[in-house]
Amino acid sequence: MSDEPVYMLTPLWSETPMVDPRNEVLCRVMAEPGGLVCLLRVPTKKQMMLLSIPVREGGSIGDPTATYGMIAWGMRRLGPGVWALNPSIRQTGLHAFVILCDVPEPPPWAPPITKGAAE
Repeated sequence: MSDEPVYMLTPLWSETPMVDPRNEVLCRVMAEPGGLVCLLRVPTKKQMMLLSIPVREGGSIGDPTATYGMIAWGMRRLGPGVWALNPSIRQTGLHAFVILCDVPEPPPWAPPITKGAAE
């Protein structure tokens, strides 16, 4: 067992996490070629850590040959504006469970609802 600390990150949603003036953990999920990516901005005492994590709604997709052993982390909606990433993030210098907070409803990555689709 490692002596490495394990964190619980609860990043707040930001449309512009790279330039947002708040000095706190921020996130944004956006579509990129090939799928969704979760940007996490984590301020530390030494520097600003910026992580780009491939994600998908539903379960994660693991691959021992992929970077950090994952093709995509899973995202699950816990309630309005709250999403959990699964499994925990283990990147260089960081091991954390991540709960995205203040995500807009509907989430920006969701396909648009077209009129008459539910009829």
